[in-house]
Amino acid sequence: MDEMSQEEIQKRYERLPQAVKDVMFQEATIDKIEELGKKYGLLLDKMGALSDEIALFMVGLTHPNDFRGRIRQALGLSDMKASEIVEELNDSIFKPIREQLAGLHRPEEIEVPPAPPPPPSFARQPITQTPTMSSGSAPIPKPATPPPIPATTIPPTAPMLPTSPTTTPVIFPSSVPAATPVKREPPPAPRPGTIINDPYREPVE
Repeated sequence: MDEMSQEEIQKRYERLPQAVKDVMFQEATIDKIEELGKKYGLLLDKMGALSDEIALFMVGLTHPNDFRGRIRQALGLSDMKASEIVEELNDSIFKPIREQLAGLHRPEEIEVPPAPPPPPSFARQPITQTPTMSSGSAPIPKPATPPPIPATTIPPTAPMLPTSPTTTPVIFPSSVPAATPVKREPPPAPRPGTIINDPYREPVE
């Protein structure tokens, strides 16, 4: 009960129906808590924690949806054992005052804070209607679509290889006449009595 102030618990207790107050302090309630302690092997401190959780539930400070979870956490039990304890408490303690306990958690008594308004949206709203043109207005021409640019492919250039020098043949023009051979006449024969000067002949004295 450390989570709740004694003053708050006292205020809640004073507003309880008399039937609920009677069940809280009757002998049958105390006997049932001791019986559950022996059945589930609870020590004295755990039995005191069980009594506190039952009191918080009966004064309306614990919501019915949270009761089983608080029992499991306070006693350190599994979900299955906590559910068994809640079922036994419902049958032996809470069943006679079920309607009074339900009145402690009516919807109108639970204050739910209003949800904050959504932030303003600055997103552009989509245009749902196509604007219509009046009969007197000229239609707006659509922009011409440019022709596609053909893709040009540049063929790869073959590397230039060195070429061997070629001999250009000499071609004579047909207009140049061929050389005419010169005809030479033989020397005249010597006449009789003519002395031929022979360089190899010895002189006669």
